[in-house]
Amino acid sequence: MISLDEAHALVAAHLAPLPPSDRAPGDALGCRLAAPLVARGALPTCDDSAMDGWAIRAERVAGASRQSPVWLSPQEARPIATGDPIPAGADAVLPLELARQEGDRVGALLPVPRGANIRRVGEDVAAGAVLFPAGALIDATVALAAASLGERTIPVRPRLRAAVLPVGSHVASGRPDATGIAIHAALDGLHVASALLEPAGADAAEVAERIRSASRGVDLLVTAGAASVGANDVVPAALARLEATRVFHGVSIKPGKPVGLWRLGDAAILVLPGSPSAALACFDSIGRAVCARLAGAPPPAPIHAAAGRAIERRRGKTGLLRGRLVSTPAGLQFFASPKQGPSQVSAVADTNALALIPPQVEAIASGDPLRVLPLGEIPAEESGPRAVAICGLSGAGKTWLVERLLARLSEKGVRAATVKNDAHGFDPDPPGKDTARHRAAGAVATILVGPSRTASVREGALALEEAVRRAAIEAEVVLVEGFKSDRTLPKIEVAARGRERVHAAPLLALVTDRDQPDAGAPVFGTGEADLDALCDVVLGACRTGSPSRSTWTRAL
Repeated sequence: MISLDEAHALVAAHLAPLPPSDRAPGDALGCRLAAPLVARGALPTCDDSAMDGWAIRAERVAGASRQSPVWLSPQEARPIATGDPIPAGADAVLPLELARQEGDRVGALLPVPRGANIRRVGEDVAAGAVLFPAGALIDATVALAAASLGERTIPVRPRLRAAVLPVGSHVASGRPDATGIAIHAALDGLHVASALLEPAGADAAEVAERIRSASRGVDLLVTAGAASVGANDVVPAALARLEATRVFHGVSIKPGKPVGLWRLGDAAILVLPGSPSAALACFDSIGRAVCARLAGAPPPAPIHAAAGRAIERRRGKTGLLRGRLVSTPAGLQFFASPKQGPSQVSAVADTNALALIPPQVEAIASGDPLRVLPLGEIPAEESGPRAVAICGLSGAGKTWLVERLLARLSEKGVRAATVKNDAHGFDPDPPGKDTARHRAAGAVATILVGPSRTASVREGALALEEAVRRAAIEAEVVLVEGFKSDRTLPKIEVAARGRERVHAAPLLALVTDRDQPDAGAPVFGTGEADLDALCDVVLGACRTGSPSRSTWTRAL
């Protein structure tokens, strides 16, 4: 097996960009620039008008006002449209909105300074400036720039043509093939013209013929399934029958070890495993590089981000962990999905990035640096609630539930804090203590720092919103115990141990030890499996990058 870096080097060494051709900018959408788009001349090419109006000399209207317009003769105010050259002798443009026309005279209603509403030569684009690099995707902005520069044709590499061929008895049986559909969609997202083919079975001779046929007329053929070395993994054997050139087969990554790359005629053959999330991980870590190389685009480059929560894994292979990359005031943070199984749909839900964990790394602490491959837009940190309230009648089991959720969050490497409602009041700082004397002398707040604990004491009650905000400074999730009358935080209501419901709102879930028809939200029991599922609901509600959509389905 080779490393992921070695696989990328072999992609660059054995694949070449598609040959370029010249196309009109309007006919090149979806292609890639084969050379940088360089301005051969300046824009504007001459001093021109930025507005419709009249070309004038600014000194003539210096004293103009709406009450006392300065009237200009036709020789002093010449009509001009946006983009027209500035006539000799004029040094400003009086816009239509600041003028009044009576007959052949024009009245300036306000003064305009010298140079007003004039675009100078090269002000937009200097001669020789590079507007877009080679490999840039040609969209409306590139086409606009090329046409504005007067380019009738531009050198481009054509849009990639690809086909996706699912392989294996499990897909040939007529069941929907999620993996093939996902790879087809991923190619479409890269502006590749892709076709999803009918699945092939598990016979090597049949698969070889299907690969031979499918590889004609495409730049890239992606097979999904039957990629390893077992008896039913017929794709490598089929490629051997076709005498395809093997570039590599087997990469030290997890998931996705059986991934491989071959050449057959003019087509590249990317071989992916059949498990959905493993296939996507292979495509995102290697397939995107293959597409970029063929298109003549720069290869995808990982960026640096901090781990948003602790990660534990087995060392030995480069780990490909899906998760959520978020821009926060402290920088980019990556929250790995709690589930990372190669066949788990929840492993890919609500994710936008792939973390590349070095083979020798076994444990990552929250805040540790990571190399992350972005797969989509990076959102700013969501400003919605990062807290869930646990409420119910006294003795219903609120504290019991908080304890169990905290234990599960800790196991997942999620930093959690709590806010507790104490309706009867408390006194952590009795009279006579030094900190009490500080407050009596006028301190608005006192922080007590000990060898193993820190406490903050202040007079007056904090609003719940402010208490949650302060707790969230050090935590990803805040569990609030009590505050059943609050109507802002999502609620998990506990109605167990013979206690009735309080009908909290907005209701996220109900935890109970008896039947509760028409609860209005997912109902969970008090068993271990139910509490595991409830923990995922909490993570989804707090928007920490966990796959909440699949969790709701499970809960219902």
